[in-house]
This record gives sequence, C-alpha cells and structure tokens, in this order.
Amino acid sequence: MNQHLQKETIVMKDKLFRRTFMVLMLCFAVVVTGGLMIGCSGSDGSAGATGATGPAGPITETGESCNTCHTTNRIADIADYHPTVTNQLKISNIQVSSSVTGTPVVTFHVDTINNTTGAVLASYATMTYSQLRVYIADLVPAGAVTSPTGTSVPNLEGTLSTPYFEQWAYDNGKAFTNNGSGNYSYTMSTVWGSPTNTWFNVADIDVTPTTGHTQRIVLRAAPLSGDISFYGTANTGDFKVPADGTSATMLADQRLLTTIDTCQKCHSTKMLGAAHGSGYMDTKACVICHSPLYATTNDPAGFMAEINADLPNFIHQIHAAIPNPDFATWIW
Repeated sequence: MNQHLQKETIVMKDKLFRRTFMVLMLCFAVVVTGGLMIGCSGSDGSAGATGATGPAGPITETGESCNTCHTTNRIADIADYHPTVTNQLKISNIQVSSSVTGTPVVTFHVDTINNTTGAVLASYATMTYSQLRVYIADLVPAGAVTSPTGTSVPNLEGTLSTPYFEQWAYDNGKAFTNNGSGNYSYTMSTVWGSPTNTWFNVADIDVTPTTGHTQRIVLRAAPLSGDISFYGTANTGDFKVPADGTSATMLADQRLLTTIDTCQKCHSTKMLGAAHGSGYMDTKACVICHSPLYATTNDPAGFMAEINADLPNFIHQIHAAIPNPDFATWIW
C-alpha cells in the first residue's frame, strides 16, 4: 500500500515538473520575442560601402517613338528628318483687294526667322516668282447644295453637314511685284469665282462682294531649289470678296478643323515627318486641298473623300496606323 502511494506521488511530481518547465519556456519565448520586436524600432546603422560597378547590359532598341520611323527599312535616317536647319521663312501682313477689273490682288511681307525662338532675323527681299504659290478657296456653308460631277460619294450629291473649303484658284510661277524690304504684291491670273480647274463646281462658290461666302487665301513661300539654309512656310487669310477697286477686311479664322499647336506637340514647329507639312506649316492651309470638295485636273470633286484623304479621316487614319491602299508607299 505504501509502495503504491509512493509511486503515485513520484508520477504527480514528474507531471508537475513538466508543466512548470513548459510554462517557463513559454514565458522565456514571450520575453525574447518582445525584445526582438522592440529592437526593430532602433537604428539601422550606417550605410555600407558602395559596391563595385556591374557589367554593362546589352544595347537594345525600344521600338518606341523614334524607331517607328528612324530604323532599318523605315522612312528615313535621323539626319534626314532632323536636320540642323533652324531658320525659316515667315509670311505676314496679308491683305487682299480687288482690282478695278475684278481680279484678286494680295500684298504680303516675308521675313527670315529663327524657327526655334521665332525671332525675326531679317526681311527676305530677294524672293523670286518660282518660290511662291497662291491659292484661294471658298468656304461652302453647311447645308449648301453641292453637285460635283463624276463622283460616286453619296453625301456629296446633295448637302454637307459641316462647312468645307472648295479650292477654286491656284497660281504659281508668275511674276509679281517686289516692293522692297520684304514686301510683295501679286495679282491672280483669273477673276473672282472663275475656277482655274474645270472640275470645280462653280455653283458651290459665292463670291458676291461683301455678302458672299467666306474666302481663304493661302500663300506658300519655299526656298530656292537646292537651298537648305532655311525652311519654307505658308500663311492664310480669311475674308469676304471686296468690291472692285477696294480692299477686303481680313477676318479671324472662320473654319478650324484642328489647330497646328496640336500637331506640333509631336511634329515640332518644323512639322517634321508630316508629308509636305514642312512646307505648309499650318492645318489652315491643309484643309483647302484635303477636303471632300477638292478637285484636280484629273480628279473630280469628291475623290479626297473616296480615298479617305479629307483631313479629318486622313489624320485619324494615319495616327491609328490604318493602312490606306491609295497611299501604299507611305509608312504611317
């Protein structure tokens, strides 16, 4: 009996010892962990020494904006599209009048400027007739009945929902008057409203003095052939046809599809890579040709719309990288 009680006492003491030991170990673990956590809020110590420079990585092409055009089998070498030319012609002081015989006359001024800063460098007093092109377009109002011949574009066989320009006069290679100090005057070879191209639809045009449609004149001045010391330029002026022997009141821009500032965000002030944009320099000039009412000697009015080359469709198509079969040799 006594032996049995002694054995039970020994077992109970052993169990008590084990439990006490486990409690003590748990308490120790809690104390140590708390100390470590408190240590995390202390200083990280001073920075170590700078490590050695690693080996150079491989040179790769990102395929982003520059390489889209400037790489193998693309449009051009960088030097071709980003030359160091910084000077440009600038046309200003455009004024339109009508001669006593009813022909358009335009006077204007030409300077050379720094393309980056816009600073005028000098008056350009040596321009020759071969450097100048002159266009006039009629702003056909929305809702006006248009009846171009030979076109298969349905919406041109009736009315347009928005105003568009219809170019009816174009002159170049004709002598003009140099008035000195960069001032010039030019007399068109046709009277008001007499198209220089038989494909134009005369019925769309209204050149009634002071009350007819708004007209836009576009002047483009280019460098002499082979002269790469400066860029060409273009400028525009909107007006109502004046009475014979009088001057027009020049108007603020009457029709803008988009501003040139938008284009220059990517194409720069030189309009680099924008087809012949580097010669016309402003969307106000683009719209007189890239219009659903534009025609040429060989193409009837409406052909620009048929090939999606009217400005709104054309520009969106280019920047969405949508191929145009009529311009297969161009890379968008």
